[in-house]
Amino acid sequence: MWTSSCATYSMKAARARVRKRAANSVVTSGSRATALNSPAGARKPRAQMDLHTRTSTATRRLSESEASVGLTALLLVACATACSKAGPQATPRADESQQATASASAPNGAAARDADKKASAPSAASSEPSAARDGGSAPGFDLALALAALPEDPAPPAIIKETHYVISNEAEPERFHDVLSGRGGIYVGVGSEQGLVFGGWSRAEALVLADFDRWVVEINELHGLLLRHASTPAEFLELWGAKRRSEVNAWITASTDDLAKRELRLQLHRNASASVLLRMAYLHRRFSDLKIPFFADDQAEFDHVAKLWRDGRVRSLLGDLTATRTLRAVGAMARDAAVPIRTVYLSNAEGYFTYEHGSFRENIKALYVDEKSVVVNTVPGLNGVYDYYSEDARSYADQVQTARSLEVLIRSSKRRSGGKHGAIELVPPVNASK
Repeated sequence: MWTSSCATYSMKAARARVRKRAANSVVTSGSRATALNSPAGARKPRAQMDLHTRTSTATRRLSESEASVGLTALLLVACATACSKAGPQATPRADESQQATASASAPNGAAARDADKKASAPSAASSEPSAARDGGSAPGFDLALALAALPEDPAPPAIIKETHYVISNEAEPERFHDVLSGRGGIYVGVGSEQGLVFGGWSRAEALVLADFDRWVVEINELHGLLLRHASTPAEFLELWGAKRRSEVNAWITASTDDLAKRELRLQLHRNASASVLLRMAYLHRRFSDLKIPFFADDQAEFDHVAKLWRDGRVRSLLGDLTATRTLRAVGAMARDAAVPIRTVYLSNAEGYFTYEHGSFRENIKALYVDEKSVVVNTVPGLNGVYDYYSEDARSYADQVQTARSLEVLIRSSKRRSGGKHGAIELVPPVNASK
């Protein structure tokens, strides 16, 4: 139903008009490829590893009219799906939204001290956690409170290339659909909208969206704020546009007492909206051809992700793969909850440091995983085209203790017999006939 000539023409026309007018740059519309890496002392990436960044970091200053153009195109895509699915969910009251947002703020007091103690010393990764549970945390354990208490890693002294990746440019995220579908558990990942897409597909019980760039953390907070207020995918997309900006600005102002965060969220909603909408349009067009739903065009996917935000089961925070606080605390939290981390999404962050750098090895070993857990990552190649990889999380945790980099793991995997447990698998393209 999305292949009507009118909708297709409108989307193409809108995209062309936005690109033509977007001459000046203030907000990045590139991928979250360098998330959670530590720039200080990190290995300088090879030119090939860095190519995707150079080809995707053209930034755009997007006017109100440009945002409206993107919104018009997206509403043509979204409203029919939203209207054809189950009835809308109740929109949360303003005080409920504020409370949910406040629960995701940085921890303080006793909760923060307790989280710091757990984060200070890594524990060995459990190959088969005996108390792991599907469909709920341990009795008496409040996962929402534990998520709110997670400590952040310090912000880096500088952002790589001074570029803020508020959307992804990984062109084929559908490759991870079958790998992640229905895995459940806790999702831990870098980047922006990827976590919402993958968290929906996997039917995760909680999302930890960790990134070392404050801009990415706050774009995720914006997604969460709008998901909590929206009832359908169409309304979520509408809230990203200029038409309801004054309403959204009021929600943003009420969402935090931190003036710096508030101003950044206002700026991102004003300047990144068209980039977000165009990314959603791209994903819809790509996924619909493959009959793969996602949260911005399917009510069931939307409902799952939005409910996680409303229930306080999403935490967006500063995190660094090579630092000592966030990932270790996430591992300890999952263990205490008896809910395994089933998905670890690293994008191509591993291309920016070696495994011996900082505390990366200890952090990965401390994650609470089981036989259903998987690590998924990407490697950019020539012309910015990505390869997509997946591996059993237990095997990955063991191998990074001795390997120097992802490239080494991939080379060693190629020497193994095909299909053996622990081998890194190259995820093939999705066939449109599936």
